[in-house]
Amino acid sequence: MKTFNRQLGTVDITDDRLEEYLEEINKQDSSNSCVGIEDVFDVFLEFIILAMETKNFPKPKSMRILEAHGNNTNGYEFGENVNGQWNMSSIPEWIKKHEKDFDVLYITPCNPNHGATIKRGKSYIIYPKSFNHSMNIAYLASSINSDLIILPPKKLFWIYRLFS
Repeated sequence: MKTFNRQLGTVDITDDRLEEYLEEINKQDSSNSCVGIEDVFDVFLEFIILAMETKNFPKPKSMRILEAHGNNTNGYEFGENVNGQWNMSSIPEWIKKHEKDFDVLYITPCNPNHGATIKRGKSYIIYPKSFNHSMNIAYLASSINSDLIILPPKKLFWIYRLFS
């Protein structure tokens, strides 16, 4: 897992997903080497802001993205493929670790068959109803139907956050 701190937010990405993104950037950008992984993350973070504003939620001041493969056979988990072996971790535990520090948590791992739900907490949480593609955030931001859910935080915590 690697962490990228950008001006608009933070991105946690598993090594296998990072490799997939880099391969795709190299395929798409063979003639122009000025697009990097950080640029892709900046676009995702900008789309989160646009999605929140489009859906009449407050503009977030801080955001964190979890970019990984996912499953929900043993609870909602994200995983990293290391040498053919899947190392799985709990998404609710990742949320609990980061929700006190960020206005929005965007979770990209797939959620097959709408199998997992997430409970409201201290942050806005954006996550897929089913299978996800990271560009779903662009569809959500542009008001096109999307397979993403925006789950608002518990109200009392959000009010506290506005005044702190």
